[in-house]
Amino acid sequence: MGTWMVFSTRVIAVLLLSLSYVAQAQSAAYVGLGLGSMTLNTGLEQTNVFHAYAKGGAKLNDYLAFEVRLGSSAGVDQPNFAVQVPSPRLEWCFSVLAKPMYAMSEELHVYALLGLSSLKTSYGNVAALKRTKTNVDLSYGLGADFLFNQHFSFAFEWVQYSRKQDALSLNTAAFKGLGVRGMNASMSYAF
Repeated sequence: MGTWMVFSTRVIAVLLLSLSYVAQAQSAAYVGLGLGSMTLNTGLEQTNVFHAYAKGGAKLNDYLAFEVRLGSSAGVDQPNFAVQVPSPRLEWCFSVLAKPMYAMSEELHVYALLGLSSLKTSYGNVAALKRTKTNVDLSYGLGADFLFNQHFSFAFEWVQYSRKQDALSLNTAAFKGLGVRGMNASMSYAF
């Protein structure tokens, strides 16, 4: 079985096992959209791209939530030259994250993120020379949530999604992927 299939099977199993606990805990479900700047690291250079994602999660209690994210990034604008420069790209990212949090006040909660992300990254822009790789990596981050009212909140965070960069593998068949981190802002609605 491929890496993506193993990761997906484990994620589904964990989600199914946790459904009964979530139902018993009377958790508060939420959904949201996020935007930000993603830094793609090749090992030789870093490129900033626009990033967007959708998220959904459940707050189990005042100190712990679980969140699932699915996002992608825009490509890098290329100058209009005859020879195109290879560019890094995040095709998609799927993350399952634990979100331990602490309330600094009624309106401000700080949190950490810890979990796994599956990312498909690529390098190059000519189909014959484009290298792609799907990796599963440990993800972690820090953020702050500002609660406007019972339903709406705004968050700002830093997240390291992957550290798979390897400059030596960039233009080879053994491409190992890109390092990916982001500064995100998101808006959430709690049910």
